[in-house]
Order: sequence, then C-alpha cells, then structure tokens
Amino acid sequence: MISAENRLLDHIAALGVHGGRRNPAPHKPLLVAVVASLRCADPLGPRLLEYSTIAGPMASLLRAAGRTPRPWYPFVRMGTEPFWELTGSFERNGSGDVANVKDLSRPDVKGGFVAEFDGVVCDPRSAGRVIDATCRTWLKPEIAATAIALLRPAAGAVAT
Repeated sequence: MISAENRLLDHIAALGVHGGRRNPAPHKPLLVAVVASLRCADPLGPRLLEYSTIAGPMASLLRAAGRTPRPWYPFVRMGTEPFWELTGSFERNGSGDVANVKDLSRPDVKGGFVAEFDGVVCDPRSAGRVIDATCRTWLKPEIAATAIALLRPAAGAVAT
C-alpha cells in the first residue's frame, strides 16, 4: 500500500505548473512549500489557511525568485490540484484568476491540503521531505536552496 506521504509526493511531482517542466513558474511549488512549513510549525492550527496568512511569506519568496509578488495567483489556481482544497466564494476573471484580490480577505476564503495530506505536512520529517521534493523538483537550484533554508527551519523539519 502506498503511504499518504508518497501519494502526496506523486501529486506534487505532477503539479500543473505554468511553463511546464522546461521553464516552470515557481508560484504553485512555493505555495505548497510555504503551507507545508506553516502547518508543520502549527499542527494544531486550522487546516485551511486564510490568504492573509500566506500572502507575506509568498511575496517574500516570489521576490527572492525574481518574480513580481502576486501570491494570489497560486492561492486561487491551486484549487485545480487534487491534493488541495479551496473554499469560499470570490469572483474570477476571464483567465480564472481572482477578479478582485480584496475578495480573498473574506473569512470564508481559505486554502490548504485536503485532510488526507494535511496530516502528512504536520509531521516534521514528512513536511521536510515534502518541502525538499517540491523545491528541488520545481524550482531553479538557487531558488530551491533559498526556499528550503527559509522554510525547513520554520517547519522544524529534520534532514532526511
């Protein structure tokens, strides 16, 4: 039987990332790593996080990746991934993004790992493996190293 951690890692390896495998955008992978780090650091906290909780860390990491910080893109777009849950109502524009970023501040708008995989990222060893695999699979090496250095200590994850 395949463990929940391995199923999650398989889903992450199959992420629908803008730019594909040749030139992947860092947005979704960074969101996965940020939320894994946050949940591991606070496993008794809410499973689904408000946008305001992830906006700051995401903006910082996107800047470090040389991108314009638009953390709402992956927050909304992750709703198409089978391991992710996005709740609440907000209007989308023609490209599927949020029409008004202020809508994401509504208390019903939340995102995070589905329950099956939330337990994985609440465990320090598993969270570390998820963060490492996500960053090393989808990010350029220098960006991956920065993200791992910032997020693994926050998660309390240990080297594997």
